[in-house]
Amino acid sequence: MDFESIEKNPNMLSILTYLGDLFTEDKIELKSIYEYLLIDVDLLNN
Repeated sequence: MDFESIEKNPNMLSILTYLGDLFTEDKIELKSIYEYLLIDVDLLNN
């Protein structure tokens, strides 16, 4: 699933937005969080 399709998924987008709000002070971009989550998923799948 790419970032654009997640943007169209209200549930995933709200989760990512919530995480983004949590890390706003650290200037972490929404896409960086998404990519970080992808890395975690890849590690779990291996």
